Amino acid sequence: MYMTTKPVAVYVFPEGSDSPRRLSAEETETLFEHYKDTGFEPKLEALYKLCNCDTVELVVLPGLGNLWLDEEGRLKGRKVSPVASVLYQSAIDPDGDIVGTAVLVVNPEMPASTVDEMFAEMHAVISRYRARNAHMN
Repeated sequence: MYMTTKPVAVYVFPEGSDSPRRLSAEETETLFEHYKDTGFEPKLEALYKLCNCDTVELVVLPGLGNLWLDEEGRLKGRKVSPVASVLYQSAIDPDGDIVGTAVLVVNPEMPASTVDEMFAEMHAVISRYRARNAHMN
């Protein structure tokens, strides 16, 4: 999905990890192609590398951004990505899980302080998630 404004925040949510990694400005710069008529779009090869996969799926998280994930993560026996799952559950499906590594391209209109606050609060949510899904580990 194209974004008319260049994204400034991109997070990688590794499978099985509570710790998202924010891409540096240089990494973010190399992730996107600019198309004159439509805007900015992530390079698929870069997403494949970040997600450690061959096929990605896009899930739009309303108001937050675009979540790219390993389309075959569950089939490949990947681990659940707790942080990506919490985001997905709060925006799309309260019972859904994201399996495998995921990449969030934050909506460029969202203030950085809002994103930082959201991730600061997320550790408590992840603890609840882990308690609820202990049977999956």
